[in-house]
Amino acid sequence: MDFYNLVPSLVNKSFFGDFSPSLEQEKDLEALVNRWKGYIQSGQFSLSVNQGWKIGQPCELADFWTAPSPYVVMKEEAPVLVEELKRSDLVIFKV
Repeated sequence: MDFYNLVPSLVNKSFFGDFSPSLEQEKDLEALVNRWKGYIQSGQFSLSVNQGWKIGQPCELADFWTAPSPYVVMKEEAPVLVEELKRSDLVIFKV
């Protein structure tokens, strides 16, 4: 679940390679990361599968993401996932 690893990694100085953020940018990024961590803990930010899910385990909410199907067939191939996504105010697709 790379999302859960990404958020805390954002405050690691080596994450952005050669870019050296200013002190103000570092503080802003740390505030952003702490806010996002709070959103994750509260469930405001979530993935379609829970954090404990392991790749390869069957899951109606995860199987579509690892299938070779395009998004246009999601409604037919993953109706449970579509209904879950409809409950969200914002959905972000990682491609």
